[in-house]
Amino acid sequence: MTNMDSLQQFMRYFEPHCLERDGQRVCYVSALEYPLENDALDALGEEGLLQEPPQKISLKYAQWSEVDQKERWILHPSERSGAYPVWVITV
Repeated sequence: MTNMDSLQQFMRYFEPHCLERDGQRVCYVSALEYPLENDALDALGEEGLLQEPPQKISLKYAQWSEVDQKERWILHPSERSGAYPVWVITV
């Protein structure tokens, strides 16, 4: 996948959305589109996804990788080549 393809896929995948993981609601927002923490929280609120205060907010870096013969986004705690910033919000 080219850098432009992965960037386009990143921007589509990391539109503000939430998933249930291990009994907790985890929300993801592109830090490229919403560079400030408060902007990310506002985006989730505007989408109706944030109905209670977050427990934890962290900046991670998403990289398109192959895991178990499947390609998917992997979150890393620090910057890496080919990775894009994403807000991870635990509610």
